Amino acid sequence: MKPVVYIDVLFFVNFFINFILLCTTSKILKLKTHPLRLSFAAMLGALYAVLIFYPRLGVLYTSAAKILSSLAITATAFNIKGARLYIKALFTLLLVTVIFGGGIFAVMCFTNLGAKSGMFIKNGILYMNLPWQILLISAFILYFIISRIKSAVWGKSACLLDINVSHSGRSAHIKALPDTGNSLCDPLSRAPVIVAEYSALKSILPDELLRIFENGFENNLAEIEKAASDLKCRIRLIPFKSLGCERGMLLGFKPDKTEVILNENTIALGDVIIGLFGGRLSSDNSFSALIHPEIIS
Repeated sequence: MKPVVYIDVLFFVNFFINFILLCTTSKILKLKTHPLRLSFAAMLGALYAVLIFYPRLGVLYTSAAKILSSLAITATAFNIKGARLYIKALFTLLLVTVIFGGGIFAVMCFTNLGAKSGMFIKNGILYMNLPWQILLISAFILYFIISRIKSAVWGKSACLLDINVSHSGRSAHIKALPDTGNSLCDPLSRAPVIVAEYSALKSILPDELLRIFENGFENNLAEIEKAASDLKCRIRLIPFKSLGCERGMLLGFKPDKTEVILNENTIALGDVIIGLFGGRLSSDNSFSALIHPEIIS
């Protein structure tokens, strides 16, 4: 008895699996993209899978065609400008796909699904007639496992961001840790605040700000007001609350430019305030700033 395949089911199952695989790739590489781009790329992959049943289109399943389809799906899903990052995204997507396929075979080996899969080859492609529920659940499990492995194996170092802060012709490069607990903002402009170690930015700070910080700004409001006037209101006082400190205050300033480097792309952060912290933010000196993820989203 010949196996019966419903084209619409095949298309939608492949669409959802492709979408999850692309989301997994995006999460691993921290690639910024749009759900519509991912959806369209997943749709291309699903359409390619459906063409498996058209004998006259067998040319689409040559090695060259498979490579071209992978290139097209990657280019559609992610708006990547650099060739190096594009190749990295392509191979990551292929690796994620291989891991997913290996997971499916593992499930078949440890259960009786292999005997019921009804495997056959069409146009050089191995097709497994597995329940669509199993495929979708496996894809979600893959996404969860890879996310956990990414956090456990790579740890904080994989999450650190490169930040460039420029002021008055001088620049400082710092490492920042995304921190959902940092929701500070300037009470006047509502601009988001990046908390950074004073020592990491000392080399680019104006002399007036250095003097105020080192002399203790908490009880020196008159000098802060004068410096704010001299620096064209670039100085801010940022109130905060933390464990053991109900009414804390950070001395902040607005630099000329703040940029974050994401996947070899430099992105200007716009209107942000730098809150200066006198102590250490990291016990191992792996980072010197805290940034809320929404600032770069």
